[in-house]
Amino acid sequence: MNMRFLVNYGRTFTILLLLFPFLGVSASYLYLQYEETKKDIVEIVQDNILNKKHELLDIYVKHLRREFGEDFIRVLQNSEKARNQAEKELSLMKNSEVQYLYLLYIDDKNHLRYLLDTTEGINEKGEFKQRFIPQKSIWEKAQQKMLPEVTAQKEIDKLWISMAYPIVIDKKTVALLGIDFSHQEYIKINKTLIPLEHIYLYSAIFIIVMLISAMVQLWIYYTHRKKSFIDPLTGMFNRQYLNELMKKYSIDSFQILLMDLDYFKKVNDLYGHDAGDEVLRTVSRRIQSVIRKDDILIRYGGEEFLLLISSEGREAAVGLAERIRQKVNADPVSLEDCQLNITLSMGLNPFPDCSKNFDQAFKIADQGLYKAKSLGRDRVEVYDEVYEEVNGLQKTYDVKEALALENIYCVFQPIFDTKTLELDKYELLIRMKDTKGNVIKPAQFLPAIRYTQVYIKLVHIVLEQAYEALSNNDIRLSINLDLQDLFDDELLELFLDTFSQDLSLAQRLTVEILEHEERLDLEPISERLAKLWELGIKVAIDDFGSGYASYQYILNMKIDILKIDGSLIENIHENKSAQKIVKSIQTLASELGIETVAEHIETKEQFECVKDLGVNYVQGYYLGRASSDFTDTFLVEQ
Repeated sequence: MNMRFLVNYGRTFTILLLLFPFLGVSASYLYLQYEETKKDIVEIVQDNILNKKHELLDIYVKHLRREFGEDFIRVLQNSEKARNQAEKELSLMKNSEVQYLYLLYIDDKNHLRYLLDTTEGINEKGEFKQRFIPQKSIWEKAQQKMLPEVTAQKEIDKLWISMAYPIVIDKKTVALLGIDFSHQEYIKINKTLIPLEHIYLYSAIFIIVMLISAMVQLWIYYTHRKKSFIDPLTGMFNRQYLNELMKKYSIDSFQILLMDLDYFKKVNDLYGHDAGDEVLRTVSRRIQSVIRKDDILIRYGGEEFLLLISSEGREAAVGLAERIRQKVNADPVSLEDCQLNITLSMGLNPFPDCSKNFDQAFKIADQGLYKAKSLGRDRVEVYDEVYEEVNGLQKTYDVKEALALENIYCVFQPIFDTKTLELDKYELLIRMKDTKGNVIKPAQFLPAIRYTQVYIKLVHIVLEQAYEALSNNDIRLSINLDLQDLFDDELLELFLDTFSQDLSLAQRLTVEILEHEERLDLEPISERLAKLWELGIKVAIDDFGSGYASYQYILNMKIDILKIDGSLIENIHENKSAQKIVKSIQTLASELGIETVAEHIETKEQFECVKDLGVNYVQGYYLGRASSDFTDTFLVEQ
């Protein structure tokens, strides 16, 4: 079974699954970021504490010098009274963050000995002249460098950091003040960081929980959605799936084959609905065994099946339909009491791209099915005549003949600035003459030759004319491309090759895109249009305002110009609703920095009306007719 639509959900689930390792790394990264932030904060606090103590020690040493003179170390060594006073004053610098605070002097053998110690505990207090044996090298470094040194005390549980502060006299370190900061201070700092740690932790947990929740919800949605798209009797897709499919894919991606079981009502009437259900299951299995994986089989109605055939040309589609027909009626369907010979009538629409939407394309296939039944059933009918009867399309042969007779040519229609009535640019339009000399407009012959080499030859003519006109004249030009042309790699490459030769020409070119309401896969459209923007080519949306898709384009991509649909202009001077719609388009365009063009201006009243509404540019027979010589244009009123 083709899961073209549901595969999008499968891909989404796979992507979410692949996100797990990424989120694991993200969570680890968040934790590392926390640790780094924590380290930075601790260092800032540590530096702040040390700087304050450093200032206090400076003040204390200056005080000793004032009180006992420059040789205060020797005075303290020789006077117990002086030591008691100095120790008492030193103890004033102690607070909850300081565990130990002491003054060491250097003896004749360069050993450190206690001179003052503010420690209160008798067993911990260093006695006068008691040797101080350091566990860290900071004391020797501070003594030699004559600068304060700091170290972390990881080996001692009670301590956090220690600082050795040298006392220098006559460019020689004669003593060292020592401060050991309590580990409790470090614990306090960590406690203040607990909320920050929780933020990082909860963020990581939240991300992972949300991902798991999203996967569970997506899986539930996926399984339920899948069931809603399946016909419970045959296991094939149903009409709801068709509706969803047409939202995501253009009808011109397929050929339409409509199939109907012949005389199925008699099966239900004579053998009962259980027998009818078995016939439907058997037929659906037989059809499924013939079609390819890219074809989509849908149970469209009671005994109707719709097959969307991946486009490979008319002959291939007819061949597939014949194989299905032969497979279904090759063997009878076995029931409990009998065997039934079942046949299919089929209607094929090999060119759905010529239809405006799916409903119109389906009606053409349905007319083919009606023709198959009217001709005796058990057959395949391709109702090609509908295209020529309904749309008035010229046959490919007629276009080939016009090419051979050089009856394909281009004309130039001027576009004017609404306010100044100065010429802004020309729109290049293609025309064809038939054997009787009648001028045929492109809407009447282009659909018949699209996707053929004849169409590519016509594009060649348009591009050559555009390139020549821009090369030989200081003008700006506008040409038309159908949206489907952007997805034809050969045509897009031809276009880009032509104008990449001279970017100055490309910058004077505007490409008008005829939008398709049924094709709303905007991402690939934007990617194709980006190739034009890279050359400096402007992009206009033609017939803007004719459908919802128009607004999707300007909402989702950068558009330079909007050409307002001619149906809004036709009676705009009399139609208040049309005026309001055009005014809203103009206001929206102005807000987005997009220029507007009103087409089909054929009367002065129309011109004055769109001018008053603020439309930037106008074109139409009232202002200037299309001519094979772009200099042979005229303006009705200056």
